[in-house]
Amino acid sequence: MSVADRAVVTPQPAAVRRGLPPWVAFGICAGLLASLAAAVFVMSHLVGGYLDKDPVALHKPLSQLDKSKLAPYHVLDAIILTDEIVEVLETKEYIQWVLEDPRRPAGDPLRYPVLFVTYYTGGRTQVPHTPDRCHLGAGWHDNGATNIYFEIQGLYGKPQPAETRVLQFQKAGLIDQQKRVVAYTFYANCTLTSSRDKIRAMLVSPWVKKAFFSKIEVAYAGSETGFSNPDPKKAEEAAGELLKTVLPVLMQDHWPRYEELLSSAASQPS
Repeated sequence: MSVADRAVVTPQPAAVRRGLPPWVAFGICAGLLASLAAAVFVMSHLVGGYLDKDPVALHKPLSQLDKSKLAPYHVLDAIILTDEIVEVLETKEYIQWVLEDPRRPAGDPLRYPVLFVTYYTGGRTQVPHTPDRCHLGAGWHDNGATNIYFEIQGLYGKPQPAETRVLQFQKAGLIDQQKRVVAYTFYANCTLTSSRDKIRAMLVSPWVKKAFFSKIEVAYAGSETGFSNPDPKKAEEAAGELLKTVLPVLMQDHWPRYEELLSSAASQPS
């Protein structure tokens, strides 16, 4: 028999001839499946953020916001949205109030701001609606944007930074250009920010079991005589002043607090 023939018929170890023992093969397969499941779980949080979050209840509905705490602003009208708009909004927890600033003269385009607040919590992470996208969809044209930064009086009297985005829009009217200025910020898991991307990253974090966010929007679009052209810089300052009044009230009386994000569902306020 040649060397080549002897190489072909060389006996193989018993473990190779018989294959792996069943319990070893089962253990390897189970380990691979568990690793794959863990990878999918982690990646779904980091990339898609589609797993459900536990809800965090408001202390009081937004509709019960104490109007007297908004002084010197007065509430002229509480707008009730249609069912179709509420369905698009994806929340029934909202207020849209037309305010009046009596310190400003008649005809001043900053005398009647519109305050619009919405609240979302629990379920699958939603993409925050922003006025820039909504206005563009309604036929308004982007006329520029800026970010402003100021401090408000937060919980327990501590100052808290507030990042706010101010948008300018215009639309062709029957006679001339209609203009409006909209300022907005978000309160997401006890952090104020105007960045949509920051909110999404925060809410899809695999370490976050509960999630909520609230959008606070102030719009200046007209006066007693209809549409007007608010000065962007003055509207920016007016919006900041109004938000300094509204945000502390929402924070103190309505929004969840950080410790509630860590507590069990049984200990949530009713």
